[in-house]
Amino acid sequence: MRSSWRRRVQLAFEKIDAAFNGLPPRMPSWTKTVVGVELSLGLRSGTSLRELEAAAPYLAAHFRARLVRVVPNPMDAGRALLQLVFGDPFSGPPLPAAPLARPSSTWDPVPLGVDENGAPVAVELFEHNLLLGGEPGSGKSSSLRVLVAHLVIDPAVSIYLLDPKMVEFSPYAPLVTSLAHSMAEALCALESVVEEIQRRFGSLCAVGKRKWSRDLGPLLVVVIDELPIYLGASEAKTAKTFALHLQRKSLPA
Repeated sequence: MRSSWRRRVQLAFEKIDAAFNGLPPRMPSWTKTVVGVELSLGLRSGTSLRELEAAAPYLAAHFRARLVRVVPNPMDAGRALLQLVFGDPFSGPPLPAAPLARPSSTWDPVPLGVDENGAPVAVELFEHNLLLGGEPGSGKSSSLRVLVAHLVIDPAVSIYLLDPKMVEFSPYAPLVTSLAHSMAEALCALESVVEEIQRRFGSLCAVGKRKWSRDLGPLLVVVIDELPIYLGASEAKTAKTFALHLQRKSLPA
């Protein structure tokens, strides 16, 4: 199969050779993906990614692919990945989740789903903020539930859930530190988080550290569904207070 792909790629570049001024990319190594094939190409001297990107539609037609992607190598302008996509990882039934070999940890990357090539996607929450956006029905709440389901498995995390619709996070109520619905409850929860962060700053100062670590205590995670509902509250002062609590500069002195 490997020699077959090499020959097929060579023939494809021969048919569109004019695009590369007689200098087609070197023969690729390749790997199979969930949705197709990924080729590692080396560009010859005198050519650039511009020629390869211009050839992508012709390569897609040649291979009868859904599409062809050119992914530059950030460390080497003379190399690139050519992704031939034949399938759609988002069609059909969802892929089964792999069983957890050990208790999940929020310090580790959190599995979220798959990318357009069908490869697993994970996000790191420590020292990061995550904003999910999209049109109605695009899967924002489902993605949040995936994250929360991962969080509640970890016994070493303090979770604050803000749920103005009162239905998204209700099943997790017994498993989290706080579940808030109304603006008043949300502000109370954020104030508790701010106070705990301030206390932790003191603890870091006492031990001579700048960053929180596993040995110092559980992570704090705040998950907010429908953020615009809180930020667009009818009382402008209340909405501003909520927004300030989400910023580190709002921490009390």
